[in-house]
Order: sequence, then structure tokens, then C-alpha cells
Amino acid sequence: GGGVADAAIATVGAMGVRELLPELVALIKKPSGNDGARQRLRAVRALGQLGGDQSSAALRELLTLRVSLFPGETRRFRSAVRRVLDRIPGSQPGGTAGADPAGEKP
Repeated sequence: GGGVADAAIATVGAMGVRELLPELVALIKKPSGNDGARQRLRAVRALGQLGGDQSSAALRELLTLRVSLFPGETRRFRSAVRRVLDRIPGSQPGGTAGADPAGEKP
């Protein structure tokens, strides 16, 4: 079942095992088993836990991934990726740390 895979994915994120970032991305692009959609989302969350520039770049790339023949599933996936990406400091393209230090909006 997905229990071992889910535990492995959670451990990678929680323990900060950045060396496995390529494997997380590969799993997201092509999940295995009958529970692929759930595994994909767990791997996206693990990328968010890893944080950093490599995770941010991988998540931005995943925003173009078509995960299903059904447009609604792809939209839900991309929305989940955006939510995770928004939680990583400095993850916005061309930005650093997200907010204006003075707290002002242009």
C-alpha cells in the first residue's frame, strides 16, 4: 500500500533530506500505485517543508504540469502547489522574502 511511501515522503520533508528533492519531483510527475493523487500532494507538501531555492524552482515548474485528463484535477493540483509555494519565504520569482520591509504596497 501507500503507507510506506507516505511515511518516506513525510520523513524526507520533516528531516530536511534535500538530497532526495529530485526523487520527490519524479514522484510528483509520475506517482505510483492506485493512490497517486494523494502521494503527489504529500510530495508537494514535503517540497514545501524542504524550502529553499531548489524547492521553489521545482514547485514553480510543477505549476505547468498536467496531472490528469480532467481539467478540474489539474486545477486543484496547481492550486495546492501555489499554496505550498506561497509559504516558502522568498519563493516568488524575482523577489526576496516576499514582503516589502517597510510594509508598504506599491
